[in-house]
Amino acid sequence: MEKVANISNNLSAEKRPASVRTILILAFAKILISSIFFIVFTIKGISLGSVGPQIILYTTLGYAAMAVIIYLLVKRKRLWELRAALLVDFAVSLPATAIIGLVFSSISLILTFTKGARNYLK
Repeated sequence: MEKVANISNNLSAEKRPASVRTILILAFAKILISSIFFIVFTIKGISLGSVGPQIILYTTLGYAAMAVIIYLLVKRKRLWELRAALLVDFAVSLPATAIIGLVFSSISLILTFTKGARNYLK
């Protein structure tokens, strides 16, 4: 029985490369950052042109949905689907002109082309 437990622990202990971990961290960091922007914009009543709290809220919800999709695609090791999801994630940032989100999405997409990410997500 202990051998079975050891084998399953070894299989689940497969380490993700730093580039893949960074992709996941950036996806969840966008949720945190946009939530903070939403709170500040709402409390202070700030609006920058057409970007107000409502658009930031929708962007935050889009980031949350995309973070779940990105996590599932990494877990299932789907490289091309992950790249497509990162392009959609980039598009989520466009209506709010979220520069931080655009940069994070671009970095994440570039990281999928590293050797470690390609080997892990095969």
